[in-house]
Amino acid sequence: MGWSFEGNATVIKRLVFGLFVLLMLTTIGLNLSAQQSLPPVPAVSVPEGTRLPLSSLSEIVGGAQTDAEAYALIRNYYTANHDALAVLFNEADETRLRALFGMYITHVAVPYNVVEVLPVTLLEFVSAETAHCGTYSLAQSQIYDALDLSWRDIIVDDGWHGIIEVLVGRQYETFDATSNVWVNLSIGEMINGMTYTVMDEPRRYREFYTPVLDLATDDRYRVHLTDERCDRCSVPELRVGFSQWGLRVFPSRWYVDHLSATT
Repeated sequence: MGWSFEGNATVIKRLVFGLFVLLMLTTIGLNLSAQQSLPPVPAVSVPEGTRLPLSSLSEIVGGAQTDAEAYALIRNYYTANHDALAVLFNEADETRLRALFGMYITHVAVPYNVVEVLPVTLLEFVSAETAHCGTYSLAQSQIYDALDLSWRDIIVDDGWHGIIEVLVGRQYETFDATSNVWVNLSIGEMINGMTYTVMDEPRRYREFYTPVLDLATDDRYRVHLTDERCDRCSVPELRVGFSQWGLRVFPSRWYVDHLSATT
């Protein structure tokens, strides 16, 4: 049998690809093994607004070299602690639980303030010094992709604020990672002053823990309150007013900027 350049080139390509896949699987396996050293989430009930005993986003994705590896680590952490997370968040709906988890770990990951260099990847967000609503939404949407959620990225009043909605059953609900507040209505419904969902449930909201109001945390979480570059960007003020959009606070315009692939 004669030597064939094309045939041998094909074999070499397959070998290289096989080695690449093996290396990727080994790396992910090592990262998942390292993640097992993270403390398990305790199945405890805590007062509303209290800091939740979760590993940070940087700890969850620690060791990841790519976003794909980070996504796998996030899914693994969520799955491994699922039952405890349901108790901790006091949430029985699976879709909403995933969305609350993603919102929470995004909010506490990086302090709010002016952003000098916009992150493009989730790992760039994790290593950033500051975040604003747009970069919180970017990271949150990527975490939601990892958790197989259908989401919409909403822009309010020509860029004044950016927020993520998630489809929970037949209802889009709002999960604002900037303020760490959930509302069981879409942004459009909130702005229009609706007080009931499409499922005829009363308007509800929950305000989760924020390090901005926790004086035991590093001061970098509160720098934005006095930073002259940060115009109209107070997380405490946003938290106070957000649940009242359309009732006592009145943004006027909104549009869908991005959709998840599953929407």
